[in-house]
Amino acid sequence: MCRAASCVYGTGIFDAWDTDHNINDRNITTKIVNKEFNLTLASLNSENTALETKQNIDIKYALIDMNSTQIITSWRDFNASVNSEKNDSFTVSKAYKNVRVVFNVCSDYNGTDHILYPFNKCSAQCNPNNIVTQNNPCLRYFYSSDNFAIRPYAFRVFGINQYKRAGEEFNLTIKAVDENNFNKTSGSAEDVVGVGDYNETLSNLDFKSVFFMPPSSDI
Repeated sequence: MCRAASCVYGTGIFDAWDTDHNINDRNITTKIVNKEFNLTLASLNSENTALETKQNIDIKYALIDMNSTQIITSWRDFNASVNSEKNDSFTVSKAYKNVRVVFNVCSDYNGTDHILYPFNKCSAQCNPNNIVTQNNPCLRYFYSSDNFAIRPYAFRVFGINQYKRAGEEFNLTIKAVDENNFNKTSGSAEDVVGVGDYNETLSNLDFKSVFFMPPSSDI
């Protein structure tokens, strides 16, 4: 346990990983939109080598889109004075390419080390313009060592069910979907809801289809 006078960190502080991993393998694998996943949140020692509790230290954490710096889940509580680690579940309804766990921690900084304080000792976030030099206690972001993507479950392709001649133009609608919408078997393309905020440019599109021989009247 770090005690109030010794909660000083040059590295470490907090990290996260998949629940089937550990401090020696802090990987967070790719997740699926609208599918629950679990992460371990961990309080680490100053050497970044082991778990520890931190006397009177509580923090908040969430998931953040690193590309936009948008917080994409609710803030949750982690009382590091009681537990050195906890497991939590998340479900995210949109696709993101670059996500990390962000820890919001009350600390000051002397240019080398961070000194931690109880969360309620800080009244505001640090000024982002001088966060490196600001040495009075304020709320600072620390991030998980691994980042990960949250991707659609699959893609669905929709087109008019009719024969096309070689060289004839035709249109397809492609939707990135979660598992529920992938398994819809009735309705039209409009009834299948695509994943929000998924934007991808494709230079090639490969898909498999069943070959049908049209009757001579359609040729």
